[in-house]
Amino acid sequence: MVGIDIVQINRIEQAARKPAFLSRVFTDAEIGYYKTAGERPETLAGMYALKEAAAKALGTGFRDFNLKEIEVTHDGLGAPRVRFLGGADGIFRLTGAKSAECSISHERDYAVAVCFLREDISGKI
Repeated sequence: MVGIDIVQINRIEQAARKPAFLSRVFTDAEIGYYKTAGERPETLAGMYALKEAAAKALGTGFRDFNLKEIEVTHDGLGAPRVRFLGGADGIFRLTGAKSAECSISHERDYAVAVCFLREDISGKI
């Protein structure tokens, strides 16, 4: 299954001015990444879009779990990954998928993300 999402960067930037938004949407690790990456609004917007894309890839949207139950991480080269927690992890397991492939991009006013759930982890699609 695949999910994609696009968000306006300035919309997330405005929402992030409210501390309640950050704590409701992002895990402590995600907020830490955002801060160490220079607190750029496109970073937050990209992570937000990836959470939405991952929820769409699960086929449920945000039913039976919340935004913080999809955590955006980054590998050693900075490539985004998602970690499913709580209710999101339960749904991920039900899909039969073994991994999630992700990408985030941003350009001027928008951030976009895609998440593809793979059943085969052998590297062959």
